[in-house]
Amino acid sequence: MGSCKFYLALENSNHTDYITEKVNAPYVTGTIPVVRGAKRENYEEFAPADSFIHVDDFPDAKSLAEFITELDKDDERYMQYFSWRRHYKAAPHLLSLNNEFTLPICSACDYVSKHRGYSVVHDLNDWYFS
Repeated sequence: MGSCKFYLALENSNHTDYITEKVNAPYVTGTIPVVRGAKRENYEEFAPADSFIHVDDFPDAKSLAEFITELDKDDERYMQYFSWRRHYKAAPHLLSLNNEFTLPICSACDYVSKHRGYSVVHDLNDWYFS
């Protein structure tokens, strides 16, 4: 990924706050994420607005491709997408057990099992779509 200038960070769901490691990985490797998923405003709650390209900012795939092609040719404009690095640092994910999703999920399951105010859903698909 580090050898690429752009990375398609396309989420498989379009839900508020559903922003995964697909966005973090390009930041760590020095690549511009091209995102699709939550709305731009939602991404901006987690990342600087000028650090990614949002698919919804373009009327169609052709316009997006033309923009990326032009940006690829303009080094100065391209580097502006990395100005956030003066103030922030992207941390690699999944480097140890403490960084993995496993620990928080197990902690949540343990908490839910010990506190009666929570319910168990045995079929997420049925629960979500009902």
